[in-house]
Amino acid sequence: MKKLLILTLAVFSFLACSDNEANIDPIVGTWHQFSRGGTEVSDCEKKSSYTFTENGIFTGISYEDYEGCNKLDSEGSAKWEKIGDNRYRIYTDSNPTGVTTTILFSDNDKTMNITEENHIWKK
Repeated sequence: MKKLLILTLAVFSFLACSDNEANIDPIVGTWHQFSRGGTEVSDCEKKSSYTFTENGIFTGISYEDYEGCNKLDSEGSAKWEKIGDNRYRIYTDSNPTGVTTTILFSDNDKTMNITEENHIWKK
């Protein structure tokens, strides 16, 4: 009886984790730039990151090769929402109506391709 109870609890715990993971959008997490326009970016530019949180906040930090990669090119935050299959909208102060983009995920949701610009980002 005790073994059956432990087995039942283990199964419910596994199912609960699976349900929670299934509800998290694949965009949630921190992404690092890998390539732009089909060309791999420099090690410096790979420091650039996008972070998407479950509560719809997006932050981005961008670096460029300039005097030893010490220059922070830009930094900012915005809001995001999923509006359909592989379609997302980013809202900024300068664009309150939002920018819509298509994002394709691969490699078990560890790679995203922002298709309009052919930019690849990896978790």
